[in-house]
Amino acid sequence: MKPAHDIYKCPNCKGLIVRLSFMSANNFGECLFSDGKRIAPMLPNIPTLVKCEKCNNFIWLYKIKEIETRAGFFDFKNSECTDYVKFLTIEDNFKVLSLRIAESKDDIKYVRKQILWAYNDRKRESLNMFNDEDDEENWIRNCKELLCLLDPIDADEKIMMAEINRYLGNFDEAIKIIKSSKKVYNWLKEKFLLECESKNQSVFQLYGEIDYFKEKRIEFLI
Repeated sequence: MKPAHDIYKCPNCKGLIVRLSFMSANNFGECLFSDGKRIAPMLPNIPTLVKCEKCNNFIWLYKIKEIETRAGFFDFKNSECTDYVKFLTIEDNFKVLSLRIAESKDDIKYVRKQILWAYNDRKRESLNMFNDEDDEENWIRNCKELLCLLDPIDADEKIMMAEINRYLGNFDEAIKIIKSSKKVYNWLKEKFLLECESKNQSVFQLYGEIDYFKEKRIEFLI
């Protein structure tokens, strides 16, 4: 892995924003989960929607041009920035939706998927899935809203539709969706069908060189 960093300027306060990127990377040791999230030691996930640490402005990085890209790690000691930007918290993602900062269908879908992954990260980190009843209601509402945004023609999104129905306890519908998809590999279908038959409503690991749930690797959940 050869790291690099992309430097942006916040449109609001003009402060610098630094995002970790890579000149080269690989997916060695990758873990894939039923919610579609991939976690690899040598290829960390990179956020598209971030928050400026100086003014708390939410920024879609794909909508602005980076100032420059440099090889290696960033020297934060000689910068006004303190760290690379990270994925938004669950609360911040809900705030983005309430403020209508996500305008297009694709942007809204991105935010709601980030919320879903963030909740499932709690499971991946062996934490309680919900803090209270309101938290659980927010999860359920987000699942239903995301389900409405997914395209059944897209093979990956069709799997996500089955996954969300499984979360909601709609196992018959999840099984129906998985069985009807001709583009889903048989090994993948078998794993989903087994979890549906077991009435499992939680995210599970599809493959990976480690058992993520037993060997926590939260340093890659950036």
